[in-house]
Amino acid sequence: MDGHIRRGQGLSSKAPIFAITAHCTPNEIKKFKKAGINAVLSKPIKKSQLFTKLKEVGIKRKKENETVQGERAVLDMSTDIIDLEKIAELKDQLGIDVLKTLLDRFVNETEEMIEGLCAPSALDSDVADLTKAIHKVAGSSAALGATEMRKTLNQLEMLGKESDTPTVVSRVGDLKDIWHISKESLKNHGLLNA
Repeated sequence: MDGHIRRGQGLSSKAPIFAITAHCTPNEIKKFKKAGINAVLSKPIKKSQLFTKLKEVGIKRKKENETVQGERAVLDMSTDIIDLEKIAELKDQLGIDVLKTLLDRFVNETEEMIEGLCAPSALDSDVADLTKAIHKVAGSSAALGATEMRKTLNQLEMLGKESDTPTVVSRVGDLKDIWHISKESLKNHGLLNA
């Protein structure tokens, strides 16, 4: 994302480049665009959204009769607790057993992060380390369709980039509430063991 490809004379110097991220700030988006990135896509990415971006830069789909939706450079994500369309897509691509394994790992990763943020020692942690852990779980949340978790974690990550450790740790209560609701929703849809 430093513009090296665009400055070069190679075959890829004019190739479309998309940044894919769990979350980024408006200033980061400006830097990406200045470096030559065509679009910024926020996770989770749906096929229809990716095809829209590809179409915008002149890459056509193989099947002309497929429909495409959405036209923003930074894509809006579902505001539901769980993105069932994303879950269905993952289930089709990976199979239910692999999906459940990934969701079990996600649960462990998330609970470990929340436990770390709730520990008394969290206040002594470097805000950059906390933000890195939050970013990792935000990416998993996005990839696995936990949209409210992703949204809440993105807010915490932004706070971590602009603030200090006590401010980030003070928001853990909100995160725990969203996590509880998200986990229950996954259970209710038969995606986690009770």
